[in-house]
Amino acid sequence: MDSKIRVRLSAFAERLSGPLGSVPLDRAIRADLGLFRDLRQSGATWPQIANALAAAGARRPDGSLIGADHV
Repeated sequence: MDSKIRVRLSAFAERLSGPLGSVPLDRAIRADLGLFRDLRQSGATWPQIANALAAAGARRPDGSLIGADHV
């Protein structure tokens, strides 16, 4: 995976936790829609994107992984 994409994924994971607590996933995705568009245009599947988010440290508020069905 491209190092620029890794940096963007890590930044996305960090943004899931805001100053007032966890940020809803749908709001975070809308704020960084370009990342997900770029991943899909590069040929990544939803499960691959979910795995990349997990590798970058992105988690749901309860600490569980973000699944492809949530992305």
